[in-house]
Amino acid sequence: MVIEILIIIIAVAIFISIAVAEFFVFAKNKKFEEGLIKREKDAKYRMYEIEILNRLSEKMGYSLSVQNIVEVIIASLPDITDYSAASYMLLLPEKINFRVYTKNPVPGKFINEVKEKMLDSLSDILKADLKNKKIDEMLWGAKINDESEDSVGSFFNIPLVISDKVVGSLSIADARHGFYAEKEIAAVTEITKRAANAFTRLQDAVESENSKMNAMVSSMADGVVMTDTDYRVLVANPVAKKAVGAENKKDLLLSDF
Repeated sequence: MVIEILIIIIAVAIFISIAVAEFFVFAKNKKFEEGLIKREKDAKYRMYEIEILNRLSEKMGYSLSVQNIVEVIIASLPDITDYSAASYMLLLPEKINFRVYTKNPVPGKFINEVKEKMLDSLSDILKADLKNKKIDEMLWGAKINDESEDSVGSFFNIPLVISDKVVGSLSIADARHGFYAEKEIAAVTEITKRAANAFTRLQDAVESENSKMNAMVSSMADGVVMTDTDYRVLVANPVAKKAVGAENKKDLLLSDF
C-alpha cells in the first residue's frame, strides 16, 4: 500500500514537473512570438518612413509645396493603417484649403464632422476663431453616400509645423470606434514631423539661395524676373518692379508683369 502511494506521489510530481516545464516553454515561445511580431511591425514602420521620405525627396526636387508633402503622406497611409477619410487643412491669408480623400464611402455629415473637429483643433492651437473664415473644400476618392448613417468613430489630428509655425493640420478618421492604436498614431505623427522638418530645411535653403540671387540681380541695369516651375515669382530686381509700378510690393505674381 505504501509503495502504491509512493508511486502515485512520484507520478503526480513528474506530471507537475512536466506541466510546469511545458508552461515555461509555452510562455517563452509566446514571448518570443510577441517580440517577433513587434520587430516585424517596427521594421514595417521604418520601411514606411524611408519610403515616404524618398517620395518626398522626389516631389520636393521639382516643387516646393506643403500640399505635396501632405498628399504624399495620405497616398501612402494604406501601407500602415486603414481609414474612412484622410484630410488636411492649409491656412492661407484669405482662406483655408480643406481637402478630403475618402477611402470608403461616407455620408456628407461624416465630412462635416471631420471639418468641425479640425477647425476646433486648429482654433485651439492658434488661439483664434476660424469658424468664419472662408473654406475652399475639395473631395476626391470614394463617392459620398448620404444613405449611410456612419459618423466619426475614431479620429486623430496632427498639426503641420513649418519653420516653427503652424500652417495647417492632417487628420485621419474612421467610422469604427477605438480603431487606432497608439503605435499607428505615433507612426503617422513621426513621419509627418520628419517630412515637415525636411520641407523646412529645403525651404530655408531655397530662401538663402533666393537672397543671394536677389543681391546679384539687384545691381543689374536690365529688368530681371525669375519664376519656379509653377510660375511663382522668385526673384524680381528693382528695375523690373519699377517697370510695372510695383516698387513697394513684396509678394509679386507673374500677372503683375
